[in-house]
Amino acid sequence: MDLTTETEIFSATQETNIKFAKSYVVQLTESIYATIKSLRAVLDRHGLTIQKRWNKKSHPKRIELLSASQCIPRNYRNRFTTLLDREPPGQWGIFEFLWPHLNVEYLSYGNAFLVLLNSRGCTDPHIFAPDNIYTASSNPLANILRNRYPSDFGMLLVGQTDLANYGRIINASECEGDLFTLAVNVGVGMEVLFMQARTLEFLRRCVCDIMHDYTIMDLYNAVPAIIPETKVLTNDGYFDSLESMIQDAPYRTPKALDFEKLRILVDARKSAAEDHIWTLREDPSYFADCIRVQGEHGWGNTRDLLEKTGQKGKTDMVTTRIAKLFLNAYDSFGVWTFVLGCIEVILEQNRSPSVATRADLQLEEALLELRQALSYFAATLIHEIGTALRTSFPLSKNYAYQEESEGDSGRTYPTVKTTNAIKHYKNDPIVWILHAFVDPNKLSTISIPVLLNNWVHVLRNDPKQRRFTTAFIEDMLMDLALLYEIERQVRAFQPWVRRMETKGKILADKEWLDKNMERAPEEVFEGNLLQQVGEIFFKRLDYPCDKPRTYENLTKMAMVERQLDILWNTIDKHTITEDDDNSVHISLGLIDPETYGLRRVTQADIQHARRLHDASIPAPIPATTQAFQFPTYETSGPSFHRPKEKIKRKSRGPADDQLEKEQDPDEPEGSPAAESPPEVIFVPLRDLNIFKTLFHNPNTDRPPGEIPFSDFRHAMASAGCKTQKLWGSAWSFERTGDIEGRKTIQIHEPHPGGKIAYYIARRWGRRLERTFGWTAETFKREERRR
Repeated sequence: MDLTTETEIFSATQETNIKFAKSYVVQLTESIYATIKSLRAVLDRHGLTIQKRWNKKSHPKRIELLSASQCIPRNYRNRFTTLLDREPPGQWGIFEFLWPHLNVEYLSYGNAFLVLLNSRGCTDPHIFAPDNIYTASSNPLANILRNRYPSDFGMLLVGQTDLANYGRIINASECEGDLFTLAVNVGVGMEVLFMQARTLEFLRRCVCDIMHDYTIMDLYNAVPAIIPETKVLTNDGYFDSLESMIQDAPYRTPKALDFEKLRILVDARKSAAEDHIWTLREDPSYFADCIRVQGEHGWGNTRDLLEKTGQKGKTDMVTTRIAKLFLNAYDSFGVWTFVLGCIEVILEQNRSPSVATRADLQLEEALLELRQALSYFAATLIHEIGTALRTSFPLSKNYAYQEESEGDSGRTYPTVKTTNAIKHYKNDPIVWILHAFVDPNKLSTISIPVLLNNWVHVLRNDPKQRRFTTAFIEDMLMDLALLYEIERQVRAFQPWVRRMETKGKILADKEWLDKNMERAPEEVFEGNLLQQVGEIFFKRLDYPCDKPRTYENLTKMAMVERQLDILWNTIDKHTITEDDDNSVHISLGLIDPETYGLRRVTQADIQHARRLHDASIPAPIPATTQAFQFPTYETSGPSFHRPKEKIKRKSRGPADDQLEKEQDPDEPEGSPAAESPPEVIFVPLRDLNIFKTLFHNPNTDRPPGEIPFSDFRHAMASAGCKTQKLWGSAWSFERTGDIEGRKTIQIHEPHPGGKIAYYIARRWGRRLERTFGWTAETFKREERRR
């Protein structure tokens, strides 16, 4: 590609752009289709040879081959530091961002280059146009070309399958309807054509270098004969990664994206939100930890310019933290429930016949609702991330706030100001990336996916950078990454959805939100009772759940559990009614309290421990005294079944009636004989010890020590779970095989260390019981093979 001609495009005046662009677009499109034709011919004849030669090359040789083109970026966002300095974009920036997601660093590993070659070299360019349009639109340097063309002209790209119409520039008078519903901005279209032409030319040069012993005539001749299409193996690894899957997506054709995997991820995220609510209601120590984390990311930690503490009083602090914890928990559950419902509708409609054109679409409503939901949820989450970053301990020293009045109402609100400039981003780039979520100017300049990609890339290359984040912030960043991944899948599934908002087809954000998710009434968190009960969880909580079940410990546990029940009953009194259509209440109704009974220390447990204490005689503790998180806890005694009556068989009569007469009509359906046998999983001794810790009974043994997270992953894999690394610290464990119920659970890696504390391990055991139905009796030792 001639860089001189591209420079003329960037520097041309607006009066001559349209005339010059029309002639140059013809050359670009002809070059694109000609290169695809030649690559397809080479792959049909030499695809297997190219794959073998690429796999035999060492990593330095791959870098040398890929670096033959001087303009392709060497590293991942190698000019990102210059962007941080906010230098005016020059020719380097224009040309570098014309490579969509391509860099030597990523292409040199695994099979990424082969995947890119097979997808781009055998597929028409209009298939990749929607993703290239999104990349060009979110480009920080996109305004260089976008504003240099008249607004009454557009370029046809999406859905144009022939050379004559692909890239054709039309006027608004030539279009039957809205111009920008069918076409894109001419500047954006020029960027897309530059991306595709540069990428294909880069692949052609690489193929020629790989097949260096072949002449041009030998590459395109019919000898050797055409071979079947070569299947490119995926990157092999012990753990599959959502990050690698997303990075591979630009190299594959959009039709190859798996929307079913996304449904599984969202279902697991919804399950995690549900478990979070029930653990808040059941485990006082978990509730106290969440209150503490909520306080660590509150305005009280931010430096006050007025030399105040930032807290208006202890009463407001208690009620505010509890209110925020309650609303965030139920809002998160409502968000993922709604998103999962939209995805299931899309999948159901997608099984119908072709939905290639907009006129044939039957799932327009579900796509538009999902698109609207993603935009609002992402905007709300970005605001929450900005607040948490400003008030978190690692970064709060860089910010301060002062209270300013709002009109005549006298109401005050915090205004954030930067006390210290972010000066250390060159040594600590994660600081600048996180600061971009706070600065609206940077958010408008650099897109959220670019920030998330760089955040993951920096953490992978330098794990010490995690000291600037907390587990609370990483969880929110992971949710934001998942929302944008869903948006990318929807955009690849139907590209026109992204431009429907320009025609006003979707309700306003506020109107849509009011119909689907309303806040709980403010009177929930008013009154002295809630403040008095909640104060116990702001102190050092004396809840000895990890200690032996003595009389003293059980008494303390029962008292704290009673206080937590009073607190939630106070909240439920104002938020749950029989005829309530508030979505927060509906979310609570969706979670059946009878499904997961709250486990509590009963009076019988305390009396039994008291008798043992007085008698000082060691005796086995009945099942009813097990801890609230111990999976084999039984809330009721064994059921009584009447013995079967002996029935005398008749020696005469039809043989067909024997079965009927042998059955006991009085035997209940739910008897043990009718129940299926419990599940048993055989695991090695190393993994069996891990599960013993997860389902530990504090009545029998001493509390075990910490568990390395790597051992936990190994144990889950040996139990038949497919392990996948998600964004940030999140991991997904999916059960394989034909099983009933939920198959996936999401668990966050401990932050900042890699060890699982004993009390956290028991919480995870409780979650595994709720999701998979596992108990301590589920796992048995696997015998060694001789």
